[in-house]
Amino acid sequence: MYPIKLKIYGIRDFIPTELDLGNENEHVLIGGKNGSGKSTLVYAASFALVSGRVSIDGLRSKLKKGDERWHAGVSMLFHNPPGPGKKDAPPYVQLSAEIRSRAGTSSHQVIYSLAGGESPDILVEKRKFQGRQEAHDYYKRVFDIDTEGYFMFWYQGSITDFANI
Repeated sequence: MYPIKLKIYGIRDFIPTELDLGNENEHVLIGGKNGSGKSTLVYAASFALVSGRVSIDGLRSKLKKGDERWHAGVSMLFHNPPGPGKKDAPPYVQLSAEIRSRAGTSSHQVIYSLAGGESPDILVEKRKFQGRQEAHDYYKRVFDIDTEGYFMFWYQGSITDFANI
């Protein structure tokens, strides 16, 4: 199973964006000038994969006040092709995280969900999770995705620490 698409909306100052991540033989390297959004993309993808290293408030636009209504989301679409690495899931699996907040309050709700289907264009919601830990445990058990167990992503601070070593 490998990622083929990343969708984000309402995250920091990004306009709604859909990124094609290629196929199983390609790798993604994100580059750009300081402040261009490289870290935001990594944190957004990590948020969809239920990393505990991502601060929800860190995904909010700096232009929004803490008590303004905020609706944001991230989803990662995976291809699960036939073969020895096939997971017990449909050919296409989408893992999503959505943030909803109410106007006039700083509280928010985070919804983690799983959708799947035979085509990347026709996905059906399969499951909603009660919280981050339930989604994390399910993703680890079923898909072998564990953002806490190993560095699936190199965060900016991790790269700095590695360079300093």
